[in-house]
Amino acid sequence: MKTYIIHSQTVGGHQLEYLHHLYLGAIKRYYDEFIFVVPKRFVEDSKRMDWPVANNIKIDIMEENEEPPSNCGLLKKGWINSKTICKYCKKYSATDVITISIMEYLPFLPFLVRNVRFSGIVYRIYLYEWSSESRTKRLLDALKYQLMSSFKVFHKVHLCNDSASAACLNRIFTTNKYRMMPDPVSSLQNYKGKNLRDELGISHSKKILLHPGGMSEYKNTIGILKALEMLDQDTRDSIVVIFAGQVVKSIRDEFNILYNRNKTRVQMFLFEGFLPFETLADLFTTCDYVLVPYNVKSQSSGIVGHAAFYGKPVVAMNGGVIGKMVKKWHLGELLYRSSEVSLYQFLCSLKNAKIYDTNGNTYLESHTVEMFNKALLDD
Repeated sequence: MKTYIIHSQTVGGHQLEYLHHLYLGAIKRYYDEFIFVVPKRFVEDSKRMDWPVANNIKIDIMEENEEPPSNCGLLKKGWINSKTICKYCKKYSATDVITISIMEYLPFLPFLVRNVRFSGIVYRIYLYEWSSESRTKRLLDALKYQLMSSFKVFHKVHLCNDSASAACLNRIFTTNKYRMMPDPVSSLQNYKGKNLRDELGISHSKKILLHPGGMSEYKNTIGILKALEMLDQDTRDSIVVIFAGQVVKSIRDEFNILYNRNKTRVQMFLFEGFLPFETLADLFTTCDYVLVPYNVKSQSSGIVGHAAFYGKPVVAMNGGVIGKMVKKWHLGELLYRSSEVSLYQFLCSLKNAKIYDTNGNTYLESHTVEMFNKALLDD
């Protein structure tokens, strides 16, 4: 019998989904013991999902001082997380640890934890940013991967939706620890969703564009709003834009200015906050396109999978993890030039264009929850 600790420092968005997938996977592995070590926010957020009681599963809520402050530096966060997981490994005599974000334990973890197999997920893959990084940033990135490659405590390092980078890192560091992990796709809480077009008063002649999830510099939310300002009125009258998610503090003021300026010219809606899964399912069902023209190319996004599940094409930048996914699986439109200009050109083309015909079934079949659990839980 193995004793697994599943640890997540936060439970916002996909972290909660991943924890839920692993929880359901743990129920089926009744011969192993699982302890989910989670922050206090989990108590409230978990009510949005079903967590069946199981004899082999325990949920342990962390102490407040074991949760890194949101504004603390990377080194301090790594120290707090490493000390915390070390404590729980000793408490439960853990054999294995799976963490939702492995980078947030570096560089201290391998010097504190012994006789435990540590696996986790990497979201930002530095290979995509190497050419544009400073020497200092390159050195720090190389050091992190060297630590994970060299120390036996690191059992598996999962790269979200990127098999090519996993193979490349295994060659660079002469190891086999790096594995591709499929970002799992499932219905949002087994709810199919309903079309809100009539309820929102949207003409059936208009194309609906959805920008879901946390809105930030990384998500290029401001770029979308600036592209809308460049349109002529005929084009504005042919589209509807829905923003759905939490606007981060760093862009809040600029977002408000641009949103208020645009909403007098374009039909727009803002569903703000951490939205119920049912609301998100409704919005995916309602829209014609999902906007994911993210500025950062080194990360995947669960939004692409949800769009595929609801049969909606995405609009993404070419290159990077997401661009490769969209191109490989034919999941939508790719933008090839600077984001605001290419977004503007794409929006202009919508008026008389046929909606991109996407079939995400092949993608969905290779990105199931079962495959996700198998990648993380199997040896």
